[in-house]
Amino acid sequence: MISLFGRKNKKEAFPLDNIFHCCAHKTGSQWVRAFMSDPLIRQKTGLEVHTYMKSMPEGVDSRKVDERFFDQPFPLKKIVSPLYLSRQGYESIPKPESFASFYIYRNPRDILISYYFSVRETHAPNEKLSKARSELQQLGAEEGLIYAIDSMNEQGYFRALSSWFEKPVTADEGSGKMKKFRFEDLTDFSTGLIAELFLHCSIRLSKNELASIESAYSFASMQKKDGRKEKGHYRSGVHGEWKKYFTERVTEKFTAVTGDLYSRMGYEESDKR
Repeated sequence: MISLFGRKNKKEAFPLDNIFHCCAHKTGSQWVRAFMSDPLIRQKTGLEVHTYMKSMPEGVDSRKVDERFFDQPFPLKKIVSPLYLSRQGYESIPKPESFASFYIYRNPRDILISYYFSVRETHAPNEKLSKARSELQQLGAEEGLIYAIDSMNEQGYFRALSSWFEKPVTADEGSGKMKKFRFEDLTDFSTGLIAELFLHCSIRLSKNELASIESAYSFASMQKKDGRKEKGHYRSGVHGEWKKYFTERVTEKFTAVTGDLYSRMGYEESDKR
């Protein structure tokens, strides 16, 4: 095709050197990594997904979540996914001039429930997890959730999550290079937030292309691909599942450890999400 200037139109170079997928645990991180790895997204961006933890022993970052800092840049032309870390950990990452970042969060009460079932039943085992799994399988749900709260607190999960909702916000939020997304809204395709996330990352999709991504990566589609249903990676996409398990004791323990975290994050006492 010839342009008005008599030259062949060329595909514009993708403007970003990196995209950083930051998140809390149990916020669909593998789901996000999956759709960011889709061939269509690679075609649009020229960026492949880079998971830094794969190069670590047992494929995990053994540091506490709120103690994950980085003094070396990640490879250029990569989508770095996922990054479980605190706001301060994110700020420590040396970044190129051109990048975009997003942070995905979720109702911390549902995070707890998802963590509990993941450790007790579904997550791929490793030496550390196997010990916790053995203990959880000997406990009832109430005692198990109290155990899980202590475990998550010790590993810095709640401190890392809380850091993203304290002032001041990251400098990148002020510049528009960082944007937060609620897991509950992101997974509801009717909200249009998937399109907003792609737009924030300078990924331009047609309506048909966006529809194909949404169809391929709906929760039902991903659960079917996983093939393990309740025991699989996509065990539950239900929001407000915490209500079935938060007894008075669990509520008291959770509040003692996390304080007003869920309300600072914008969730109400009886919020289904």
